[in-house]
Amino acid sequence: MRLARLTLAWCVPFVLGPAMPCAAQTSAELPSGRTSEISAGWEGHEATRYGYVSGAFVFRTDRRDGWGVRAAGSFLYDRTLEQVGEATRRTPGLFVGAFYRRATERRYFSVGSGLDVRSETTWRGSLREKETQYGLAVQAFGLVQPDARSYLSGFAGFGSATDYVWARTTWMRQLGDGARTRAWHLGLELTGHGNDDVRGYSVGVAAEYAEVPDRFGAVRFSAGYARREFDSGRDDDRLYFGIGFYRNLAPRPTP
Repeated sequence: MRLARLTLAWCVPFVLGPAMPCAAQTSAELPSGRTSEISAGWEGHEATRYGYVSGAFVFRTDRRDGWGVRAAGSFLYDRTLEQVGEATRRTPGLFVGAFYRRATERRYFSVGSGLDVRSETTWRGSLREKETQYGLAVQAFGLVQPDARSYLSGFAGFGSATDYVWARTTWMRQLGDGARTRAWHLGLELTGHGNDDVRGYSVGVAAEYAEVPDRFGAVRFSAGYARREFDSGRDDDRLYFGIGFYRNLAPRPTP
């Protein structure tokens, strides 16, 4: 059974750009000028764990549009029970690509694509197999603010190396005054992913602390129930946990 190796789409929606929190004002403008940003994340459970570190350089064409380039390193650990026994996979990966962003009144959109390269090592008992996989990863992210204290976001990705699709929808609500620039947000997230060999579903709760001064940043925590179904092998049900971090490194303006 050839299981799909998850691309960078496994992470929270910090790959293409920040999930603009509802603390952002109704005019969601992009950071001015050229800027750089960093993000990192980890998510998983006992059988599957995924982490990544990403950096990007962003060019702003005006207050609404921008484009950039991004590079990211990742690592996936995955353990499954197949018909012939247990299989363990360790897969470091590299992603290099470009993206476009558009911010309008209460809306934010980003789409990007790039090369996804992974080196997968599989152990089945004493047998060891190694394979290098190449593919194109396409990812899109969108966000809508129905009011000043809440937002609904969606993220989707496709990896051609294993024909794997990953998608997540998140609804978040700010605690406290909607005009605050630093605040906690609570919400729900629904996730689906898979290909011809494996399908996964999860539902969870998320907590996010975000700030929108000149340096935008956010930290996000999530936890919930996850299920994987295999065409061959045993299905499993787990509790998952996750954490994500984003920081825009634009310099603060001089007073």
